[in-house]
Amino acid sequence: MQNKTAIWLFTILLTAACIYQLSFTWITNGVENDAKAYASEKLDSLLTVNPEMSSYAQDSALGVLESNYLLNVGSEEAYPVLGYTYRECKQRELNKGLDLQGGMNVTLEVSVVDLIKAMAADSKDEVFVKSINDAIELQKNSQDDFTTLFGQAIQANNPNFKLSSVFHNRENKELFPRESSNEEVLDIIRKEAEDAVKRTEQVLRKRIDGLGVVQPKIQRLATSDRIIVELPGVKDKSRVRKILQGTAKLEFWETYDNREIFTGLEKANEYLRELKKAESPKADSTETSSLDDVVADDTGTKTDVEAETKDSTDSADDLLAELEGDNDTAANAADEQSFDEFAAENPLYALVQPIIYQDPETQQYFPGEGPVIGYVSLKNKAEVTELLADRNILKYFPSDIKFLWAAKPIMDGNNQPTDVYALHAIQVLQRDGNARLEGDAITNAFVTADPLGQPEISMSMNSTGAKIWREMTRQASQGTVNGAPTNKSIAVVLDDLVYSAPSVNGEIPGGQSSISGRFSPEEAQDLANVLKAGKLPAPANIIEEAIVGPSLGQEAIQSGMMSFIVAFILVLIYMAFFYARAGLIADIALIANVFFVFGVLTSIGATLTLPGIAGIVLT
Repeated sequence: MQNKTAIWLFTILLTAACIYQLSFTWITNGVENDAKAYASEKLDSLLTVNPEMSSYAQDSALGVLESNYLLNVGSEEAYPVLGYTYRECKQRELNKGLDLQGGMNVTLEVSVVDLIKAMAADSKDEVFVKSINDAIELQKNSQDDFTTLFGQAIQANNPNFKLSSVFHNRENKELFPRESSNEEVLDIIRKEAEDAVKRTEQVLRKRIDGLGVVQPKIQRLATSDRIIVELPGVKDKSRVRKILQGTAKLEFWETYDNREIFTGLEKANEYLRELKKAESPKADSTETSSLDDVVADDTGTKTDVEAETKDSTDSADDLLAELEGDNDTAANAADEQSFDEFAAENPLYALVQPIIYQDPETQQYFPGEGPVIGYVSLKNKAEVTELLADRNILKYFPSDIKFLWAAKPIMDGNNQPTDVYALHAIQVLQRDGNARLEGDAITNAFVTADPLGQPEISMSMNSTGAKIWREMTRQASQGTVNGAPTNKSIAVVLDDLVYSAPSVNGEIPGGQSSISGRFSPEEAQDLANVLKAGKLPAPANIIEEAIVGPSLGQEAIQSGMMSFIVAFILVLIYMAFFYARAGLIADIALIANVFFVFGVLTSIGATLTLPGIAGIVLT
């Protein structure tokens, strides 16, 4: 009897756990159905204006409208009672493979050949060049890694050749000591190649996050320089190739101080307020005109979509609370008024929370220090980006300014990521619009500890980079704001995203410096890898790719589910007819088994594929 009670208790708990896990899929399906209904409704409105729109243009419009809808509701509560957002539910739903959902499968190979050439400063030594070419030929019929084959080629071409004579150069003299033996040099190369593959994998992960792909899969093949990337739901093949294969762009930028920019924010807010008042009689036609921009013509050419301003019931204080109350903002004026009224008077501040603090004695507000000029929630990022690209708004800011987003969201009081991102003000001093210092100047970067035991990143540069870095840090440490001396910041930027913007306390000579901040050990290591990734070019070449179209995926879902349902029903009928009461009991067990299979698949994050459906049918 005791065992029976334990079995029933286990069954009840397992059933409750499966219902909980599968409920996320039910919630996300509901939100996505709402997105499709919303997109269809908007498209119908658009077709009344432009009935001759091509089918390609209609598909493009539907995709854009659905994406915008899901982006807007991504951070809103979607799961009643439990309070999970759509984005959180999406991470917990039942995963569907590429064969069911459609998307792109890519295999990339990190070019160790280019890595070795870069470490050797592209040496033209005859033995080195011939050995590289020989190793490439040997690799076609060998399972050994390229570094081993390169060492064998060196030994065959000239047993007395010293690899240190090639690799001990101005940029890598610390990495490859002059007295190193060939075996030691090869070991260093092998380690650097291994690190390069890991850094490439990290960069790919960050880039794919920027694509907005839900549940991407990035897996490195063991003992290989290859990385497999699966991107469910991706349709734009050329964009993916460009993002995956592009060289990581590491830059160091001078920054503006928020106190220098705040006046521009005030004027931009006033401009938008007056513009909104002037356009208020035309509010009824706003929706149609913005939808017209989804497809500018019926030739299939994609155009930019104006971000739709979404009504919100969130108060300005909600965002302030999300930021832990660190900064008082103009949003406090909304305490006694609705958000809509506040947004009407402060269109820009309804989207951007400026960095402002209040003097406790005078009760006056003053702009805060640092390169961050405001905080923006994820759902408003696209609209803010579009506003800050408008010439009518840019005229209120210095002509050499550009705005860049932080790579990561800010953390809340429990050290958990929020949906709020910092907006940085970057100063462009070069006439060509490029950064004064780029990643190719970094020769090494690693994690150390500051005097208080907190993680910081130490980095070294080549001679050219050291000279530029010394000048940049000298100017930043001697900066002024409104005539008062201040220490300005230098932003560390990868692929146009700010990873760190430390304040500079003094001139840094010799190219040796450190970046400190409130880093966790993992964040410090990630940033060190990002800095090091800019040191050596290690291109990731696409050697294989496969595209699964959404139509094929839909057909696979329909045919797979149909076969599953038909087989399931036939088995239930057969068992009940042939075995009577015992068959009914078996039917109940079969239904429970299938239910538990789906529940467990969801809970462990497994991916449902066509072979998986076939396996369930066989069960």
